[in-house]
Amino acid sequence: MRHRIPLGARPMRPRTMCRRAARSSPIVAPKSAPPPPPPPPCAQQHAFNGTCAVSTQCAPFLPNSLQGIAVAKGNPPFELGVPEMPILILCGTIIAVPIVYSMATRTYFMLAVEIAVSAGDFASDLLNSFENDYFNMYMCVASFAITFGAGVITIFVHYGGGLVFTLVTTFNKVAWITYDRLRDHGVHQVFEVHHSADKFLVNIFATALMGLATPLLFFIAGPTIAGLQICSVFCLGAILHSLRLLLVREVQEAYGGLLGVSTEKTSTKKEEPVNPASYHQIIVLELLTEALPSTALTLLNYVLMRRSFMVEQLSPVAMGSLAFSGYLLFRAGYKYCFHLIYLGNALKDIPLPYKPAVESYVELTANEAMAAGEAAVGVSTAAVALVATAP
Repeated sequence: MRHRIPLGARPMRPRTMCRRAARSSPIVAPKSAPPPPPPPPCAQQHAFNGTCAVSTQCAPFLPNSLQGIAVAKGNPPFELGVPEMPILILCGTIIAVPIVYSMATRTYFMLAVEIAVSAGDFASDLLNSFENDYFNMYMCVASFAITFGAGVITIFVHYGGGLVFTLVTTFNKVAWITYDRLRDHGVHQVFEVHHSADKFLVNIFATALMGLATPLLFFIAGPTIAGLQICSVFCLGAILHSLRLLLVREVQEAYGGLLGVSTEKTSTKKEEPVNPASYHQIIVLELLTEALPSTALTLLNYVLMRRSFMVEQLSPVAMGSLAFSGYLLFRAGYKYCFHLIYLGNALKDIPLPYKPAVESYVELTANEAMAAGEAAVGVSTAAVALVATAP
């Protein structure tokens, strides 16, 4: 069926429509895309064991890098992001406090060295836990658990009974205050006699208040106050162990007295500065629960970071933690293996880390003073080098 065009109507030709469209919107040539930026220098590095060895700073710029893919997926390396200066001040304080205490109390030189080395190992592990980059959050949590694990285990092993005794004693003092008074005085809480109506009402009101307060003290105030006290005492013990001051007999006795734990006094004229029964136990426990696991975790984290994020080398804080832990393991491990395995001595028969002839720092020999000076210079130089090479 053909359509008729009405008279006077003139159809528009397609050619005319194209001409009008061309006049109204002229065709503009597309702009050429800018050339891609040149790759960073690290992209030119050779492959290492099937994986491109790219530094952490350059890896995000590479489109095919494992770290770039991990960041794009929302799974970057885990870090706390804590400022470095407060942590450095805290770690420096941890090392300085036991040294200052040893000098102020004029303890034995070799005992002060043992305490300083052990405190340095804890401070380096704490710095590593705060400032190092980790494969994931669980590795960071494990690092903190290992750092404070030795102190927690030591307090539970040596002072667990004292903690329970303090908890029960504080709870009984708080929870039964009103109950004991009601039991002893009955309704005569304020006045002994109540021949006066006003005094009788005051006694009744006070008795009612104490009756209402008794369950609150027993179920709320007592557990809360006892829990806060035991947590504060426990944290104090962990801090003293972290500062390695819990090795000193005077500090041990003061902390034991705070928990109601009595220590046996020796019959000698001058007491030993440490408790021989617990000194070696604390040191060995520290090696097994802090130094050795910390070294293993740091190396494992580096292996995982290298495989997943192409990290080339350990961070300065990780190297410092490994250095302190390795030195402590070698120093203490050699001594205990020599006495326990080679000589066959019992743990309690291992000599304490000082000589009876050395009574104070004034009586140090020239060789010991020279060795101490060389060790201090070596540690200071290593610390300055680590800070200088830090990115």
